[in-house]
Amino acid sequence: MGKFIFIFLAFLSIICHAQIPGKKTPGPYVLSNGISFKEGDTVILGTGSDPTGDFKFIYNPPNYLLGVRQQSLSKQYSNAHLVIKRFNTYTNKKIGSKVWAVVNPGGILNGVIELQQAYDAGEIIVKGKPPISKNPTSAASSSVADEPIKLKALLDAGAITKPEYEAQKKKLLN
Repeated sequence: MGKFIFIFLAFLSIICHAQIPGKKTPGPYVLSNGISFKEGDTVILGTGSDPTGDFKFIYNPPNYLLGVRQQSLSKQYSNAHLVIKRFNTYTNKKIGSKVWAVVNPGGILNGVIELQQAYDAGEIIVKGKPPISKNPTSAASSSVADEPIKLKALLDAGAITKPEYEAQKKKLLN
């Protein structure tokens, strides 16, 4: 009986870690602005672009074998550092073709990052490059009170220096 449980748990572990659909794709993956990502790179999470603050383009995809639905990464992962394990290309008639960066945010299930969309929405931060947001609703719903929090996240992530942080904070408070 103990042998059966061990084999079952080993099989379950394999299913959980291999749940990302698509085929492994060699990197690097290059964004439209020339920023390049490769396996082993660390991605710094910014803030989620969903109205709830959760991440829209960083999530655990559905795992039909385990009966798990797609789940967005929680806003609690802001400022987290995730390592890119590999890239997968997934193609179907409904969504076309997507390249995902496969990461493990913790736990037994892998997650994916839609790198271009996540960067454009400010969900990932690249050192030396200010985050951008092409989503007008997230910019409009942002209040002045949220700006110091975002600046602090940039400082903590190393995307801006302490003097830049202080200068921007001073501008906001005036």
